[in-house]
Amino acid sequence: MRYIRRSIHFVVLALLGAAFALPAHAATKNFSISVTSTSSATTLTFTNGTNGGGSNSNINSVWFVPPYAVSKVAVPSNLVTSNTTISPASCATSTGCAAGTQIQITYINGFGPGTSAAITMNGSAPSVSASCTSALNWTAQAFTGNALGGTNFVSPTGVTATAGTTVACALQFLTQPASTTAGTNITSQVNNATGTAVQVEALVNGAVATDFVGTVTLAPTPSSGTTFAGGTATAAAGIASFGSSAGGAALTLSPPGTYTLTASATGFTSATSTSFKIFAGILACGDPFASSFVNPFNIAPDQPGYAAGMRNAYNKDGVQTACVPVLYTFTNSILSSPYDQVQLSWDTTSQPNAAFEYSVNWRLRPVVTSNPGSTQPSPIGWPVTPRPGVAWLNTDGSLTTVPGTPAFIPGLACLSDELPAPYGTLMSDVQTTDTTITVTGIAANPAVAIPNTSPTAYYQVPAPGYPMVPSTPFPIVIANTVSGAQSTATERLTAKSQVSVSPDPATVNPPATGAYYTGTYTITFNVTRGTATEGFSTPAFHAASTTSGSTPVVSTPLPIIPNDPTTFPSPYVVQTQAHMCIADHGFRAYGLDSSGNPLVMYSTTVIDIGDGYVKGSL
Repeated sequence: MRYIRRSIHFVVLALLGAAFALPAHAATKNFSISVTSTSSATTLTFTNGTNGGGSNSNINSVWFVPPYAVSKVAVPSNLVTSNTTISPASCATSTGCAAGTQIQITYINGFGPGTSAAITMNGSAPSVSASCTSALNWTAQAFTGNALGGTNFVSPTGVTATAGTTVACALQFLTQPASTTAGTNITSQVNNATGTAVQVEALVNGAVATDFVGTVTLAPTPSSGTTFAGGTATAAAGIASFGSSAGGAALTLSPPGTYTLTASATGFTSATSTSFKIFAGILACGDPFASSFVNPFNIAPDQPGYAAGMRNAYNKDGVQTACVPVLYTFTNSILSSPYDQVQLSWDTTSQPNAAFEYSVNWRLRPVVTSNPGSTQPSPIGWPVTPRPGVAWLNTDGSLTTVPGTPAFIPGLACLSDELPAPYGTLMSDVQTTDTTITVTGIAANPAVAIPNTSPTAYYQVPAPGYPMVPSTPFPIVIANTVSGAQSTATERLTAKSQVSVSPDPATVNPPATGAYYTGTYTITFNVTRGTATEGFSTPAFHAASTTSGSTPVVSTPLPIIPNDPTTFPSPYVVQTQAHMCIADHGFRAYGLDSSGNPLVMYSTTVIDIGDGYVKGSL
C-alpha cells in the first residue's frame, strides 16, 4: 500500500508539473490584417503574429468581409493546395461578390509565425463622396483548422481583426481668386466682378466626386479685422462656385491686403488658394490718387500728414496706348504707427511697367537750438536734414509686392524730376551689337515768352526751336521686341554723343528772324550698352515698329545704385537700376512748438516703379 500511494503521489506531481508547464509551451495565436488599394485593385494581407509554438500555430484557413464589391479573389500560389476553396465561388471570378459578403478561403498551405499571406482581388473603394464620410473597414478571422475550425487566432483588439481602406478625399481650387478692390466681387479674373467664378472641386482618389452636393466653405487668411462675405456655396456635380458671377452672393473681402482663401468641407482635406491682393482703388494712366486713400484725414496741403500722387501718363517703357488700369493701395502712416511712413502697392501682374509719383509732408521736426560740446560747426538755428529711406525689396530678397519686412536703404536722388516720357521713336531696328541708334520724331523746345517784355522776348535756356533732349550723356530706355511685339522687359542705354541731327538746328532757327522751329528732329546717337553705367542692362533686339506701333525711346529719372555695398547692402545689388528715387526733398518754416522753439516741415516727392515703401528718415 505504501508503494501504491507513493506511485499515485508521483503521478499527481507529474500531472501538476505538466499543468504548470503548459503556459510555457503553448503559443498565443495572434494575427492582424492590412489593406492597400489602387484605383482598380486591392490587396488584403494576413500576418501571423504568433510567438512560439509549432505547426499548430499555422494559419490554415481564413475568412474576411470587404466593405465594397470585389472580384477575382486569388490566393498566393505557394498557399494553394488541391483542396483550396474560395467561397462563394463567384468571388474568384469576374462576376464577383457584393460588399459585406463573408468570403471564406479554406484548405490552404499553412503559413507560420512571423510570415504573411497577401490575398489579391479586383475592386477598390468607390470614388464617391460617401467614401469620405463613412468608414470603409474590413473584418477578418484566421483559424488553425483547414476548414475554419480548430483554434481561432485573435487580433490585438479582439477575436476578429479590422483594417480600414484609405480613400483620398481632398478639395482643390479649380479656378483661383484674383486681385480686385475692397468690397468688389472676387472672381478668377483680375478686377473683373463678372468674370469666371472662383471654383473649388471635390476629389476622391484623384477624380471629381460628381455625386458630391455638400457645402464648401471659404475662409480668408489673415482673418483678424476682415469683413468677408459670400464664402459658403453648395456644390453641384462636385464643384462649388463662389461669387455673384456664379449666381450666388458676392464674394467680397476687405480691408486692402494680401490674402489666401482656405476651402473646407466635411470629410475632405482642405485646400488653400494662391495668394491674391485686395486693393483700395484703380488707376488709369494719368489718374491722380484718390484723396480718400492718400489723405484719409482731410488734411490741407500745407499740413503735416498730407499726401498726394498720380500715375504717370506713360508706362516706364513709354507705351501709353497699352495702358491698362491698375489696382492700387496707398497707405498713409505719417501720423500713425509706424509713423512717418507711406506705402504704394499696386497690381504689378496686370501692368508691370506702370510708373507713379507722389509727395508727402512728414511730421514736424525741431530746429537745433543748442549744440554744447560739439567740435563741428554748430547747426544752431537750422534743422538737421533727414535723409528719406526707400524700400522695394524685403529683407529676404522678395519684392515688397508680397508680405514681408521691407529692407530700407537711403533714397537716391533722381536724374530728373520728370516721370518717364518718350523723346521720340526708333527710326530703324536696333540689333544687340549696335552702338548707334537713330531716333525720330524728337520735338523742338517751345519758345517761352518772358513776361512784361515789348516787343516779345523769349527765354534762351533751353534754346527755343532746338531738339528737346538733354545734353549728352543721358540715359534712355527701350522696350525689348519679342516675337514681333513689345515685351515688358526693357533695356537701358546711355546716349553718349550726337552723330548727326536732321534738320540742322542752326539752319531752321536763324537768329535774325526771331522765328523758332516747331517741327521735329531725327538724331543719331552713339550709345553704350550693358556696362555699369547702364546697370549692366542686357543688350536686346528692338524693332523700329511692332504690332503695337512705333517703338518709343524713353527718358528715365531712375539712378543706378552706387558701388557701395556698405550703404546699399544685400538684398540690393549695387550697380543696378534703382526702382525708386527722390525727385524733391526740402523743408519749409512752420512755426513754434509749445516751448517757443522753431519747427520745420520736410516734404518729399518720390518717383516709384517698385511697389515700394518710403519713410521720412533712416
